Amino acid sequence: MKTAITSGGAGDILFSIPVMKALGVDTLLIKESFYPPGFGSLYSSMKDLMQLQGFKVLPTKDEGFGFDRFEAGVKYDINMDAWRSCRMRGQWHIMQSMLNHWRVSQLGRPWQRPWLKIDDKPSVHDVLYSLEEYAPSFSLFSLTPRWRESDCDWRRVMDKHTYGIPVFVGFDEDHADFQRLIGHTIYHYPTPTFLDVVRLVRDAKDIYCNQGFVLAAAQALGKNYWCAFKKGKTNCLTRTSNEHYL
Repeated sequence: MKTAITSGGAGDILFSIPVMKALGVDTLLIKESFYPPGFGSLYSSMKDLMQLQGFKVLPTKDEGFGFDRFEAGVKYDINMDAWRSCRMRGQWHIMQSMLNHWRVSQLGRPWQRPWLKIDDKPSVHDVLYSLEEYAPSFSLFSLTPRWRESDCDWRRVMDKHTYGIPVFVGFDEDHADFQRLIGHTIYHYPTPTFLDVVRLVRDAKDIYCNQGFVLAAAQALGKNYWCAFKKGKTNCLTRTSNEHYL
């Protein structure tokens, strides 16, 4: 078996799972890139989720090296950043670029079918139950600072959304920014790890997002989602029936 290393973000790591398995990877080194207080690091936040996929997960230092640069002396077999040199990587789905780079053909089009394992631990807790008389149903919202180049009117999206309780997932500053955009409050669901985020995506009725981890998780689970895709970019499009555009 092989050890892989990555500088990619949480979404890129999620997209790489089928490819790493096809390449015989069983151990993944993830950089300890730290998030805002209370959210740990990329390594600590991804560890439980990746272990659930069958990987051994180990930390590696992040000293601001950027993509394709790692701490001195670290040992690995496969550099999962290498696909970024792939031609047309802004047009093909990210997973297609990975498949092309490593010449993996046996997977077909893995981005068009669910590929992520998830446990059956529920995401919904007492706060949501207190917001609705019966077992809550909810629609999930996520808006990250990156990939915001779209004409999406999030206030209008919120006005059109009708299914259950609206719930936001993301960092505190993302939540505050989203509330400014829509002009009112929205419940902010606490997610200490990305496994918690995936559980929330699994349990949501509908998902509204831009390009980020929540989109990757929705695709990985085959969920129904509406996404404000970045103009001119098609590297996250699956062109499946559960994909809708904002």
